Amino acid sequence: MLFTKEITKITYQDVVEFCNQRIAESINLDYKKDFPRDLEKSISAFANTTGGLIIIGVEEEDSKPKLPKIPKIPSMRPIKPIAPIGYKYVWREPK
Repeated sequence: MLFTKEITKITYQDVVEFCNQRIAESINLDYKKDFPRDLEKSISAFANTTGGLIIIGVEEEDSKPKLPKIPKIPSMRPIKPIAPIGYKYVWREPK
C-alpha cells in the first residue's frame, strides 16, 4: 500500500494498483486531478493532523479515484516525489 511504502520508491504502477482498489478520500487521503495552485493548504492540513497522502494526477468521482486515460509509455521515468520538500518545514512537537 502507498501509505507504508517509502515515498522515493513509489512508482506509477503502484499508483495505478492503489487507485484500482477504489479507496475513498478521507482525512488522510486526497486526490487531485491537476497540480493545485494552493497545494500548500492541503500539505498544511495534513501536517497539522496525522499526516496523509496527496495523489496528484488522479481525479476523484464520488470521493473515489478515477485514473486518467493515459497511454502507457514504455520508457516512463519514475515518479519524483515532492513530499520530502515539505518534511523539511514541518515542525513536530518533541515527545
